[in-house]
Parts: sequence; C-alpha cells; structure tokens
Amino acid sequence: MSKYFSWGIEDGVAETGKIALPIVKSDKNVLFEGMKGVISQEHDTAISGVCLFGADWCVKFASGAIRSVALPLERARVESRIKQGGEVEKVFFPINLTAYHTKLIDFVVDTVVQTNPRMVLFHIPTEEYKQYINELATLMQKSIPGACDILDEFVLKVKQYFIQAMMKIGFKNYHFIEPMKCGAKNPEESYCLPYVHPEIFGAQKGSIYAIEDLVEIKIALEVEKVYGYCVPVKYCVLDIPHPYAIFDKKKLETDAYVVVAPV
Repeated sequence: MSKYFSWGIEDGVAETGKIALPIVKSDKNVLFEGMKGVISQEHDTAISGVCLFGADWCVKFASGAIRSVALPLERARVESRIKQGGEVEKVFFPINLTAYHTKLIDFVVDTVVQTNPRMVLFHIPTEEYKQYINELATLMQKSIPGACDILDEFVLKVKQYFIQAMMKIGFKNYHFIEPMKCGAKNPEESYCLPYVHPEIFGAQKGSIYAIEDLVEIKIALEVEKVYGYCVPVKYCVLDIPHPYAIFDKKKLETDAYVVVAPV
C-alpha cells in the first residue's frame, strides 16, 4: 500500500480510517482520479483551490536542524521545539511553483472541460498564509523580514499559471475568492466557507461541486458531517509520494530558494 499523507492507496481504493473511496488510473496529468457523489445539471458552480508554500517552507534552528512548517502538525512540532528553547536562525521560503501546483491546477482545468460549469470559484489562501507567517513570527518573538512580499510574489505566480491555463481552454467565468475577507475568522473556517455559504460568492448550496486533491476532500466530509448536506467532489491523487511533501534539505540554500535570514 502506498501512502498519500493520511490516505492509503491500493487496488483502486483510497482509504483513511473508516473512509474508502474509489480511484481509477487517470489519463490526465495526475496518477489517479475519482468521484464522490454525482455532478448533475443543477451543479453549475465548481469550487476549488490550491495551497501555497509546500514542504520546503522550513525553519533552520541554531542547532542546524531543519524542519518544515508547511502542515499544521509540522508547525505544532516546531512550536514545541521553540517553546523548549530551540532558537530559529533562518526561515526558508520557496519561490517557485512545484509539481503540486501545476498538476493540481491542470487537473482543475481538465475537469472544467469535462464538466462545463457556469462558474468557477478558486481559492488561493493568501490571507490564511499571512496568518501562518504572523503566528510563526509571534512564536519566535522575531520578525521575518520580507515574508509577506515573498508570499505576494508567490501568489501572483499561482494566479498567472491558473489564468493562462484557463485561457488555453477559453474559460472566462472564474473568480478568485477570499473567504478571510468575507467573514471567516480563521483558516479552518475559511476553507469551509465556500461550501457552507456559497451564496456569499454568487452560488447556492444545491448548485456547487468541488474539484480537489484527494487530501482536501476532508472539507466536503466535514461539511457533510456538521451541516448535513453533500457536495459532490471530483478528486485526484497527484502523484506518489505527494508532491507537496517533497523537498531536499541539501538544496535549501541554493539559488532556487529565498532565504530570509537572520530572523
């Protein structure tokens, strides 16, 4: 069985805990794809999004240890180490899109061609990552010079790739949504908000479906559990191992990365 973060991938099935979902080999630029629920004619609005900094968003401690802060669990481990006296001397920010970003956006575009929605709502979590950066700075009790500028430049690259991909298929009715500016109090609320209150973004509950990386299907599952309605999801397994999780510590201080130091 192959691991895809918390998911196990084996014999046409993706499993995590008691949840099992079907997957088939994809003819798109991803490894597998699958469908939860059914996209009907009533579902005319696609919701999707992409994370920003991958596993190569890291901190380097004075001891020389390098730890990623890309995921909540990783940030919690770094927080514990800092609280135990570990001193961060550098923060590494990736500046280039990875296979995670390009494969996922390509999958979204391919699915738009396949499903032909009226509208696409695309979430690039800029304010959410600014919050993550601020929380890290507060934890370290140090500023991180230039961090928000680096983030803004990265967001621009994601937008440009998405826009160019949409131009290739001639699809124009897409909107970059910002749930943190529409009432969400934290990133967790933000990721759920387009599902829970699509009317804020010009859609209705019965009209939405999602296009997601398999890992992010947790949003739809949470909405189903808490709010009691199902959002159809077209999902994919990008590659194994997950491209978001790949980084090479030995290359972190090369020209491929921006190093913000000292902090």
